[in-house]
Amino acid sequence: MSNTDPVVLPPIALEYLFQQQFLVPDNSVKNVQESPIPAEITPEPEKPLLFLGGNEQKITIINADEHHKYISDAALTALEKILERSQLSMQDVAIVNIFGQELTMQYIQNQLQPRKCWLWNIESKQLHIPFVIPNNKVFAHGGIQYLFTDSLDSVLGNSAEILQAKTILWNAWKSLVTT
Repeated sequence: MSNTDPVVLPPIALEYLFQQQFLVPDNSVKNVQESPIPAEITPEPEKPLLFLGGNEQKITIINADEHHKYISDAALTALEKILERSQLSMQDVAIVNIFGQELTMQYIQNQLQPRKCWLWNIESKQLHIPFVIPNNKVFAHGGIQYLFTDSLDSVLGNSAEILQAKTILWNAWKSLVTT
């Protein structure tokens, strides 16, 4: 390729670039430190990925819960209700807790072959996913439909604010499982 050849970006890269703010006024940035991007990604573990559920429908739920092996009992109860309302069960999903592990989405794909992936309080960069998706929006990439949301623990309760958050989460979930 010579310096005069045009650079062609894939559509996903263009979509990501146009979601970003390119110009930042000088007075709006204070004490910003850039973190270095590692030259190499740490090799992934060779052992099988531990998960809760049967993974029959290839729906992977990923969270980073520092207090529980997979998810809290209250979140598990709420998830079972969501699954039941969707005519699914724990046999259909795989719950992965990435807390304290350096995993990539590619590793999870190799282990579980997800078709749908629901990520709770996870940023795409934590799993080396090369794009950013707004919460509560389904996005398809590489044969997987992704949904980033808050965790189920954040919608436990019955206040007006929590009921509204539950509705948003439920609609996002329905969008994921019906597409």
